[in-house]
Amino acid sequence: MELFRDSQVSKLQAERFLEFFRSILPIPNSMPRSIDELMSILDINNYFNTRIICSLCGSTLDLKVRRCLSCPEFHRKNLIFIYDTHFPNIFLSILNKLTDDIKNYKKKIISGNSDVAYDIPFASTYQDLLKKNCEQKPFKLNFSSRRTFVIELPPTLRYRRANMPLISMWVACKEPGIHLWLNESVQMLKLLKTSGILVNDFTSKINVYGHLGKCILDSILDVPLPTSIICDYGHVSLLRHFKDVIRSIGRALSPSLRKTIDSKLRRQVFPLYFKRKMRGIEELSYIKASEIKNILLYGFLPHFHNVLPCNVLGHIALFICGVRLLHSSHKKVRESTDDIANELLKMYHEHHNFYYTYMENFVLHLHAHYFMNYKLHGSLTYVNTFAQEDLMGSIASDRNGTYRNIYENSSFFVKT
Repeated sequence: MELFRDSQVSKLQAERFLEFFRSILPIPNSMPRSIDELMSILDINNYFNTRIICSLCGSTLDLKVRRCLSCPEFHRKNLIFIYDTHFPNIFLSILNKLTDDIKNYKKKIISGNSDVAYDIPFASTYQDLLKKNCEQKPFKLNFSSRRTFVIELPPTLRYRRANMPLISMWVACKEPGIHLWLNESVQMLKLLKTSGILVNDFTSKINVYGHLGKCILDSILDVPLPTSIICDYGHVSLLRHFKDVIRSIGRALSPSLRKTIDSKLRRQVFPLYFKRKMRGIEELSYIKASEIKNILLYGFLPHFHNVLPCNVLGHIALFICGVRLLHSSHKKVRESTDDIANELLKMYHEHHNFYYTYMENFVLHLHAHYFMNYKLHGSLTYVNTFAQEDLMGSIASDRNGTYRNIYENSSFFVKT
């Protein structure tokens, strides 16, 4: 099974291999005839339910027919494949495996004794939730659209792929429809909360920043909206704003100088535990968020301080220092870490139009909310989405054949 997974062959081709192995063995033999039979022998559980939906009318189709008889303009491109996981079973297996780690970290959370830089459970939002539910002993979850992680795990374990159980996957030629995709998953999570996790019956019918009505996630969130919304630092600061700043500065440099800086960035030495290094300015179209993070925190000021005018360098240093402070612990630096970072980012915002044009947009405005996110949810080190993006990339790279679900089962088995 591990060989089939690593070779990236489809289910059909894998069964041809099984048939070949079976044919060269003495008869009779107990070699399985199919992948399903092999998984049954290895005691690999099926953790996925498959739904096929027509994107034109939204009706659920038969798994064998895979055609909508109600839509005359139906095409195979209109098929939507939704793979819902048996989340309670997966979650329970993770809890059983990591119970001791969760208990030990919960002791640190309750005592407030943190040996990491202002992790999520030590921020005010989770602490308030902990006080509110002091008589309960639930395992709290932080839910995103398709995947979850256990907050009460130490960061080194929390963001491992095997410890972030999937909720559902959407495979189609169109962008996901949130209600069509997650409605059944949300009902499942709501049932899970009522059966084993404390339910927050908070309901609001007010206009929240222009949004009316209830969010589909409202019934499963312990923290009411909009407090539960966190700015995605990886996309807001790295892949959008700072990437645009680098591109703007790069255009102002001569080609020869740009090549020199690119060469220095690529040759920058990092410790072995850095998974990615840095790319040059010419490669911004293919750059990853983790690579931009390395440029932001470690590479920009050392490599540009002899190139840019002092006022331009000082202005971008406000942004870099502000973001860097929000990665740290307020206990290790000082209690007013978030206030200092907020002042730096406000000053950066106020003078932004002096140095850049057409970049005073909503993405830049979101940085004004970073200090509040820091107070409520913790350091940027732990509220980013790098681990979730890594999990999504891993799932995409593990696809085999036309339909994915059976290989996600084997992938889950091998990785855990």
